[in-house]
Amino acid sequence: MVDQGNGAIERVMRIVILCLTTLFLSGCFYSDEVLIGRFRADFPLEDGVYEHTPYDENGVSWTRSTWRGEISRSGGRYLSDVENFPHQGVRMRELGDGVYAVMKPDGDHHVYGLAFVYPGNVVTYHMPSCSALEVSALEVYSVLREEEGYCRVGSWTALSSVLQLYLVARGDSLRMDGIYRLAPDE
Repeated sequence: MVDQGNGAIERVMRIVILCLTTLFLSGCFYSDEVLIGRFRADFPLEDGVYEHTPYDENGVSWTRSTWRGEISRSGGRYLSDVENFPHQGVRMRELGDGVYAVMKPDGDHHVYGLAFVYPGNVVTYHMPSCSALEVSALEVYSVLREEEGYCRVGSWTALSSVLQLYLVARGDSLRMDGIYRLAPDE
């Protein structure tokens, strides 16, 4: 009976991780080309065992983590050998004061989000929606809003500019989507 309970918990955790990954991949800002190259990437987090806890739709942290595993830097990306790592292959580049643009490979494209790094190897993240910005603001940086609501970005300059505009536009209403913390020693 205990095994069935553990199996059910594992299935629920896999579904949650899949949903979170889909959320991350559904980010509105994307590019066809790599905008955070290997030699321009920043690595503010040390290698170690991390726990990932999502936030609910109101920005409240879940009561327990949904993923735990070793994360390390390799080949200019953050990677984990542990199954279902929600942010496999990300690169980060600082926008300023602990705020980072995050790039994640997605098939033939790359999607972009925001991360906020705090002392002690803690990072929260947010998936920005390009619909929060006026089309005129996007056009200044040649960012194209497509019919499906996605915004294609063509350069690092454009990406960093629209992400900074987004941060200003959202101000205090920016909701976090999840958090990573170094896991406590067991």
